[in-house]
Amino acid sequence: MSKSNSYNSKVSRISDKCDRCSGKCCRYYMVDLPAPKSKLDFDNYGWFLAHENTVIYVDEKKWFLCVFSKCRYLDDDNRCLIYENRFQACRDYSDENCEFDSEYEPDLTFTTPEQLANYAEKRFAKMGRKRTKILK
Repeated sequence: MSKSNSYNSKVSRISDKCDRCSGKCCRYYMVDLPAPKSKLDFDNYGWFLAHENTVIYVDEKKWFLCVFSKCRYLDDDNRCLIYENRFQACRDYSDENCEFDSEYEPDLTFTTPEQLANYAEKRFAKMGRKRTKILK
């Protein structure tokens, strides 16, 4: 397949996915979070989860805050109203990450402050045991 045919095939595949999709990638955004190291970090992340439509994901030891909020430029037909002038983050989004034909399955998911607090409690208890073993 020639380079231009490969490109055209990819473009039509992407638009075909978009034509059949409900705009999943335009209904949330994710922000990288530093991995929490202290109880205060976990408390601050719990505060994020106290707000509606937020989730924290951990995938391959990387932490992310996910906020479910529809893009204001997504129209009723699930098309971008500013496509030609869309944001760089939208331009960088590739069909390799597209959720149309696969679901995101992170290692850990936290939807409530209580879930995160329980995880933190277990993690700090485990860390305490490790420190105790090292000191003996």
